[in-house]
Amino acid sequence: MITFDNVSKVFDGEHIAVDELSGTVEEGQLVVLIGPSGCGKTTTLQMVNRLVEPTSGTIYVNERDHSTFDPVKLRRTMGYVIQEIGLFPHMTVGQNITIVPDLEGWDSELKSERAHDLIDMVGMDPDIYLDRYPRELSGGQQQRIGVLRALAVDPDILLMDEPFGALDPLTRDQLQDELTDLQDRVKKTILFVTHDMDEALKMGDAIMMMQQGKLLQFATPDEMLQDPNNEFIAEFIGAERMILSPLEVPVKDVMRGSVPEVEENATLDACLRAMQDAESDYASVVDGRGKLVGMLNADRLQKLVDDRGRNLAVGEAPLNHTSIQQRDNLMEAVHRLVEEDCDVIAVVDRGKRPVGTFSRASLPQILADKIWPRDAAATHNDNEQSEVEDSQ
Repeated sequence: MITFDNVSKVFDGEHIAVDELSGTVEEGQLVVLIGPSGCGKTTTLQMVNRLVEPTSGTIYVNERDHSTFDPVKLRRTMGYVIQEIGLFPHMTVGQNITIVPDLEGWDSELKSERAHDLIDMVGMDPDIYLDRYPRELSGGQQQRIGVLRALAVDPDILLMDEPFGALDPLTRDQLQDELTDLQDRVKKTILFVTHDMDEALKMGDAIMMMQQGKLLQFATPDEMLQDPNNEFIAEFIGAERMILSPLEVPVKDVMRGSVPEVEENATLDACLRAMQDAESDYASVVDGRGKLVGMLNADRLQKLVDDRGRNLAVGEAPLNHTSIQQRDNLMEAVHRLVEEDCDVIAVVDRGKRPVGTFSRASLPQILADKIWPRDAAATHNDNEQSEVEDSQ
């Protein structure tokens, strides 16, 4: 957790870079700092790890005044990723990833294991890439290594300063998806600087909009789209984003909670009990690594139990293999439901692990909430009631 308490930074006694910033980044949140050039985004980021010291106010890291930390030790407890990446050209990929573990005195075997696990986590073959040098990697691969280096000692906090700004649009979009999926697994507290509103809306759990050093609004993407605090924010967001079709919202914003998970080698009896305990009509069947194999509903499960007995392995049952990724939009989810003629589909992250469900039954309420939010409906009803009372 990071808390800013009336934090200001003044350079050369007159230039106010950050002006009385207050707000809290909760544990496990990805919060985006955004605003025009010179608004204080990077300065705010650098004050967190004391590359820049605040002129006034206090920053708390996990409820402790961060000025009481040794600056070097503080930085080693935070991952830091920049646009320029900064990989050391004379070091291999593996050596670059384990720079901080090396400084912390980790032994060779532990460093090697950590580098292997991390690079495998982003889908790069350790046997191929760990011994390569940065010049042998593409820009996107280098940036992946920069992120992994920041995660090497498993820090609670990750600071990212326009990490994807220099990449081509296709690679940038891919890395955004990968970071979002990675965050779903590791749940770090992340401060992410960008000047790209699309990136902010796509990635942020919350957005801090800044102008001339001041925090103008600190809100979720939906809140900022629906109710910008002032005209500057509305113009910065852009009218075309504020009238986003409800069918274009990401599935992750409208999915329902996960259903019970059972491994494919579990028995039908174990699956049935898991569903009964959770009072769920569905279960996700996963393999040994937690990846989705398919879904099974209660009616089909009961029929299988009656026909083939309780000890049949779940993986041998006819499953619904349809799924959709959480970054896909509502239109794609609806299309998948219709195409597969099913009532419920699993929502998975990039690693194919189940993170929720999307159902045909929930669609009317989802559309109603997106087109006409509940608070707006309540206001409308209150206004109608007032008009009736006035007329009487």
